[in-house]
Amino acid sequence: MIDVKLLVSDKAKEQIPQRNDSYNLKRYQAFVETFGQGNFGLVSASSLERELSRGIPCQTIVLNDNLDIIDTEYTSVDCTLFIASNFERLNGDKMKLEEMTGLVDYIEGKVKEGSIGYMVNTGKATLAEDKLFGLEIGKTGFRTPPTYHFQSFKDFEEFVLSSEDAYILKHRFGEAGKQVSKVTRKNIGDFRDFNIEEYISQSELDIESEVRIICFDGEFLGSRIIFDRTRPWEVKGASGRKHTVEKYKPFEWEVDETKKVLELVGATLGCIDWVNTSDGLRYFLEFNGAGTGMGYKGHPYDLTQTLAHKLKEKYL
Repeated sequence: MIDVKLLVSDKAKEQIPQRNDSYNLKRYQAFVETFGQGNFGLVSASSLERELSRGIPCQTIVLNDNLDIIDTEYTSVDCTLFIASNFERLNGDKMKLEEMTGLVDYIEGKVKEGSIGYMVNTGKATLAEDKLFGLEIGKTGFRTPPTYHFQSFKDFEEFVLSSEDAYILKHRFGEAGKQVSKVTRKNIGDFRDFNIEEYISQSELDIESEVRIICFDGEFLGSRIIFDRTRPWEVKGASGRKHTVEKYKPFEWEVDETKKVLELVGATLGCIDWVNTSDGLRYFLEFNGAGTGMGYKGHPYDLTQTLAHKLKEKYL
């Protein structure tokens, strides 16, 4: 049995032979080196769905030290350590909450029966990546952006038209600035075909900086700060968002607050993104779990190898 299996997007799996996904390839390299060739494999979101819905054993992609695919096993999702990193389908299709819940319940059921030794993180923490969960964080005393959720476009349209304010529309499981839009009275009609229940809307904040703090098992691992981040609608015809990112040494109280939120969420691995606004306020923005980017050489932090060793030390 393969020791460690990492749940990845279908796109990430398809990109391995082309070698055009440098970030994920570096992560796989660190995991293969740490867990050993033949002891680390990739499972795609769609493959896991098929095992749950149709009983077809999960396909596991096994890599060698050069990151060549050396084997493709159909041996179910069973393993010692399962890392639920990404639930995205091939064409960027995001799963709905109920679909993710079904998969998470299936994995946790495997843990209970002993087919999977451990899961990073708990089911509760994995589903807390839903941006709607920020409403629950707000109830615990942390400041969060005014957040709204609507079941129909009609209700959302009426809400936007009732104000002169701008709102930020975000997919509940979006990442890296994808599926984020600015909505106003002038462009509300552009979103008529959106499945609004799969999105949250937040009041637009005048953000000066964004701080990310990463922890594992109650230990601070690293942090960065972003200045002058452009939003997706501000960058036309360009790939990615432009911004200034620097290494950041958080104050002890910032780390303590991050750990407190992660404890509330029930997460062993993850990060909290905090934003500082022009009026001097600080907001909890979002929680990212087992799929949190660990950086790379030249980035403010490069924690992939560190994380791999900590995972091995704790679980294997």
